[in-house]
Amino acid sequence: MPAATPTFTDGTTRAGRQYWYRVDATGVSAAASSAASGPAVSVMQWFNGRHMVLGLVVFICAAVLAYISIARRKAGQVFVRRIPALDAVDEAIGRATEMGKSVLYVAGGLDIDDPQTIASMNILSRLPSGLPPTAPGW
Repeated sequence: MPAATPTFTDGTTRAGRQYWYRVDATGVSAAASSAASGPAVSVMQWFNGRHMVLGLVVFICAAVLAYISIARRKAGQVFVRRIPALDAVDEAIGRATEMGKSVLYVAGGLDIDDPQTIASMNILSRLPSGLPPTAPGW
């Protein structure tokens, strides 16, 4: 092993077996050895390889596709809960329009690709499309 290497990984161990290690340092004019340290027990790592990660990715993708397939088969039976806050937005915009008041639209504090900006645009898309930009309610 090269000089000044702070770590050592033993790739030849078997899971469950005990191992003892010793450091031997040699110089130009002298040599020294440490006391044996151990026992160190090797343990198999679940995610220490590409095969396990690949298997996990394939499993998650298959589960997502299976749930999408189930949802498509039960298209009329899937219950989607109404979100009261979105109903309140519709009600507030309707009231402002009836009263001739304007509505302040804030798209979010960050860039256009920020999730809160995209969500605010989805709420804005629910506005009636027949209103001109200068009409009350805009």
